Amino acid sequence: MEIHDARILIADDESYIRDLLRLYLEKAGYTVLTTADGMAAVEAVGREPVHMAILDIQMPRLDGIGALKRIKAIDPTIEVIIITGNADIESLRTSIVDNGAFDYILKPCYREELLNTVRNALMKRAYIAGGQTDLAQRLDRLEAEFEERTRQLRESQIQYREIVENSGDGIMIYGDGRLHFVNTNMLGLTGCAMADIRRRPFDDLVFPEDREAVRTYFTMLQESRHTPAICRFRFLRKTGDSVWVEAVNKRTLWRERPAVLSVCRDITDRKKAEENLKKAHEELELRVRERTAQLSRVNARLREEIAERKEIEAEQKRLLEKQDLNIDLAKRILSLINGSPARHLPLPGDRSLFVREIALPCQSQGGDHFFLRTVTGNGKNGGDKTVVSLKDQSGHAVNCVLRSIATDLIHQSLLQRRGPDALERTVAALNDLIGRSRLFGKEDFVTGITAEIDHRSLRLRYVSNGHPPFLLIRGDDVRLLGDIDDPGANMPLAWGPPTAVAASACDLRTGDRLLFFTDGLNEMPHHRTDRTLRFEELREMAAGLVAPRMPVADIMERLLDRIARISGVTADPGGGNTSGDDVTLVGMEIEDARFTAAETLQPRGFEEMAALISGLFDRIGGEWREKGFEGADMRLYSVLEETLWNAWKHGNGADPAKSVRVRWRYGNAFILEVEDEGDGFRHCAVPDPRNRENLTRDRGRGIFFIRHFADAVAWAGDGRIIRVAMSRRPPARPRDGPAFDDVPLDLWNPLP
Repeated sequence: MEIHDARILIADDESYIRDLLRLYLEKAGYTVLTTADGMAAVEAVGREPVHMAILDIQMPRLDGIGALKRIKAIDPTIEVIIITGNADIESLRTSIVDNGAFDYILKPCYREELLNTVRNALMKRAYIAGGQTDLAQRLDRLEAEFEERTRQLRESQIQYREIVENSGDGIMIYGDGRLHFVNTNMLGLTGCAMADIRRRPFDDLVFPEDREAVRTYFTMLQESRHTPAICRFRFLRKTGDSVWVEAVNKRTLWRERPAVLSVCRDITDRKKAEENLKKAHEELELRVRERTAQLSRVNARLREEIAERKEIEAEQKRLLEKQDLNIDLAKRILSLINGSPARHLPLPGDRSLFVREIALPCQSQGGDHFFLRTVTGNGKNGGDKTVVSLKDQSGHAVNCVLRSIATDLIHQSLLQRRGPDALERTVAALNDLIGRSRLFGKEDFVTGITAEIDHRSLRLRYVSNGHPPFLLIRGDDVRLLGDIDDPGANMPLAWGPPTAVAASACDLRTGDRLLFFTDGLNEMPHHRTDRTLRFEELREMAAGLVAPRMPVADIMERLLDRIARISGVTADPGGGNTSGDDVTLVGMEIEDARFTAAETLQPRGFEEMAALISGLFDRIGGEWREKGFEGADMRLYSVLEETLWNAWKHGNGADPAKSVRVRWRYGNAFILEVEDEGDGFRHCAVPDPRNRENLTRDRGRGIFFIRHFADAVAWAGDGRIIRVAMSRRPPARPRDGPAFDDVPLDLWNPLP
């Protein structure tokens, strides 16, 4: 029988192992039989000729050792190989010798190991069966194989030596208190010659303060006790200086005795850098403690005055409950002074400034108040600028609202008279006029952040008056600006005599997001605990939520929800504020205002126009669902249908020669622009269809629905262009419905 004509039986209860071994052996030219247990293997040997068997040691009905005994009883010439996952080699070897198996293979079975073991077993069987006739041929074959294996071993040794000697790290083998082997790089780490290293005890090479720890570590590793694979220590050179190394270690044998193989890397420069960083950190902590102590003294003064203020407010609570109407009127007056900020302000260079405010007073009206104002440049003081002001009045009573009115009225009048004057001078004048107004007592003060953005250069300048810092988010990087040690940090307004005001500045880019907030946000946990969020904690929390292109509107909502959850309070526009303090967030983002998609519609009739509207809705509606916008079937369809029908029917007069251009983009909101080729119209003159006298008229319903479902609506090009902004979720509406005339009353610009 030729070896490659052999019939081999495989018995294993795991089908994937049977299939793998069968694949290996059939590719090598053998004929293969398979069974799933030991009893089936014995039955197969009794039925048909088998030259060799491969048996798993653990099988149902009859295990591998039992099958081995029975197969040998049927035909002693069959060679048997045992495969097993058992790591107890000694007991396995005894079983093999006692029961006549040729050899064993540990799982997982590797192809070369399997084929070599099978070939050797079959050669043994052929030798016993064939007698001595081909002994010389077999000896020649064995000698040739020995020479080939010797050549391979020599090449392996050469490759091993090249790898070890050319390694960038030091390599050593430690045992019995000495180094038995080192490569060339170890000479540089220890500063010793090769002979010196092998002659000296290992302790002499280690820095004295590290010897005991290193000796204990290597002893534990040699004894196979649980210990980390990586350690750090210092070598002591002959020159007296030390070298820090990081050693990756593994237990091994050297001449049959326990030893440790170590790969050592020089980390001296890294340790020096760590020490320098630690020193710098300690210096920074010292500065922070000094600043904290200074701030604590200021906070102590604030707490005393706040306690006094709360006592006064408690006495006024009963009266305040009867003055809800007065507070509501005061809120309306403040809104009249500050106006309604636009959600999207156009900027030069195909950019837009998105603005959103979330205001959550803890009572009918709190001390937080905000306005946004665009000031036109006059050449002397630069170009157009947008001014944002977020202030926090002390107190929550009706008088607090009245002082808010006075503060913002003075501020707005300064902007009206001075225009884009130097920010510092405007804030200094505001502080001076507040102090001279006699409206603020010694217990009253105002914290605030006032910032301005130059429309062309996007340069941001800001002044902080005792206000929390704000966040600049660029990509996924989140920074704090306006903190206590910022050059633009100043004392609160109405706090002592007027002083000079300092400002800070930074340059913004397209995609930058700003997040301003009042102290009600970081003090929210104080409602149930005795701690507040440090501003650095708040920054880290925001950084954990931010993605590179996440709109600022989403960041505001997620950050507010996260802090409310960990504080155990309710704080959202739809559910109110139970935190005990006013919370206001103002988000701004420099958006790329270029439209990313467009279509031109030129229908020949009403049916074709209806089909085009339906197709466009299917396209944009799919985008809405992918981007998480809500209410496509109602909000989007209603706005698309009304804007497109109005443009084609009323703008173009249903003229098939005229087209309707549709463009849109996504950012903090969905921005839709529809342009017709008509003569335009005066949107302000459209009647309100809810009025009794207009109920039966056919005008105004389309624009009413557009305004109802959109966050903002604007016209351009003499009424030929309508722009609609729609947020991800439907906007909150008062119960009596939206005001039909969406043009806010602006006290600071001349009437048309």
